Amino acid sequence: MAAIAGVSAMSVSRALNGQPGVSAETAERIQEVARRIGFRPNALATSFRNKRTLGLVGMVVPDPYVPVYNAIEASADESMRQHGHIVVRATSSSSDGRERAVVEAFVERGVNAMLLVSREAEHSYLAPLIERGLSVVFVGGNPPAGVEASAVVIDHRWGARQAVTHLVQNGHSRIAVIAGDRGFAASERLAGYEASLTRQGLSLDPRLIHRRTGAVDEGSAAVDALLDEADPPTAIFSTGYLLTVGAVQALHRRRSDIVLVGFDGLDALQLTDPRITVVTQRPTQLGRHAARLLLEQLAGLTPGPRLVTVRPKLLIRGSDAASPRRRR
Repeated sequence: MAAIAGVSAMSVSRALNGQPGVSAETAERIQEVARRIGFRPNALATSFRNKRTLGLVGMVVPDPYVPVYNAIEASADESMRQHGHIVVRATSSSSDGRERAVVEAFVERGVNAMLLVSREAEHSYLAPLIERGLSVVFVGGNPPAGVEASAVVIDHRWGARQAVTHLVQNGHSRIAVIAGDRGFAASERLAGYEASLTRQGLSLDPRLIHRRTGAVDEGSAAVDALLDEADPPTAIFSTGYLLTVGAVQALHRRRSDIVLVGFDGLDALQLTDPRITVVTQRPTQLGRHAARLLLEQLAGLTPGPRLVTVRPKLLIRGSDAASPRRRR
């Protein structure tokens, strides 16, 4: 291009990148040559030269098989693409220390913007990275702890209260809960369950509270234990997608008509028969809010960390039809 335009390579670089040091007439001549030969800048080469993968946004999720994380990613990516960014996802596998390793791997490769669905309880490792210019937004997982960062969080307690209140209003008084054994979301949803029962004037029965690792087989094992009780529950509230999948499997295997309400898993749980009422986290909203906060950070428009709270939505799909009142 420099030879065709009759200028130096430096002048070509300045003209194509909109930098000063080249006259308007020369810049126009260079742009005309670029159009004539079909030149397109190589963004990857530029990022290597600048040691930054500009336009790439790293996203870390704890589990690749949970639908809500995929939906958050899709929504965030759609919003970021409208502003010239692309979301690239990696998985922390819910392993202690792996989240930090994945984030640092992104940074080492020049990524300067991150969306983080965290299951870690402490995030002080991010402080030096943020000081060096990393933009971070927490979304949908544990909120930031030990570091100041923007976050989009779910009102987990409110969602759990909606689920339990719905069951009580449909005649259930023995309502069990299968909750995860770690993490902010699991604890908040369990607290919402307990608060709702207390508010409805129902006592808490320790035999109906099962805390399990968030795996499919653990959800199934919890249902088996509940069904084997001398006075089993008439309804179950499951606080996590994989636990709910296991609960569905056990209920079908045991041919039980106990009502099940789950938290998450909107799309997948539409396929069950009967269909399961769910509390959906509104992942599209989560992704959009997170993308907006991140774009504002990258543009220097936010003076400090911001918090956005999204209330989940109860989608009633059959749990009222099998209530104790209607079975009598």
